[in-house]
Amino acid sequence: MHNSYYELTNGFLVTVFGMLLLAFTGLYWMGKGILTVRWLNTAHFAGTVLGIIGILASARLAPHSFVMRNNYLRLFEYSCFTLGLSQVIFIIHLWIGKPGKMKGNS
Repeated sequence: MHNSYYELTNGFLVTVFGMLLLAFTGLYWMGKGILTVRWLNTAHFAGTVLGIIGILASARLAPHSFVMRNNYLRLFEYSCFTLGLSQVIFIIHLWIGKPGKMKGNS
């Protein structure tokens, strides 16, 4: 039982780190003008779909997940969950400040 808590903590840390990395990479690219709103909307859609898949996979695999500790499904699950959570940061950022105002090119 102790191992499951350890693994949950690791998964949570991986998810948070990946989420922050994705968010800051996206914000940096938006500042550079590489990432346009059209691409961002596409990323939103893909990330939301993958996030839903990840949550469903988590729910489906939850009873067995600690048995499959070395399985690639765990990595897939964390990746999908990270993508889903990163969408929240992007949506909040778009809600607070519009992307066009970032470099002062109004």
